[in-house]
Amino acid sequence: MLPPVGIALAAVQAQLESRQEANREELFSALVKRVQEHSKTFESLTETQINFLKKEFPGLVIEAVRRAEVIRSKERIGRFAAILTHSIEVGAYDGADYVEEMLRIATELSDCDVRVLDAAWKEFVVRRAETPARDRCRWTRLDLYEGWHRRR
Repeated sequence: MLPPVGIALAAVQAQLESRQEANREELFSALVKRVQEHSKTFESLTETQINFLKKEFPGLVIEAVRRAEVIRSKERIGRFAAILTHSIEVGAYDGADYVEEMLRIATELSDCDVRVLDAAWKEFVVRRAETPARDRCRWTRLDLYEGWHRRR
């Protein structure tokens, strides 16, 4: 191998290792922060939730770390922490596979995708509150878009 190529590859490897370490630290920092914010909720976990926490949660954290090591976006890493924190509450009921799928989706969604989904959800909630149940089945995507556009 040519010396300049070897030097370049060593630099790439060092940068990759540095990013992996930084992303792991970012994930654990965000996860600790979120767990602390929800500490009151976690004081009253059921036995099922505690079993999930002991058996399934460590593997989910390892999966989140693996995914976090290869992405560039800190926002996505924050989403991993949010998914893991939420899984403490509902993971025992949804299952570890569902949580793993949420991590996969969070890896693939861009920040713009998340903003669009958030806006769509908020518009849905507003519309649901404003519309009698019997009329909800008549909604179209255009109705939701027009309502969202008017509120902007």
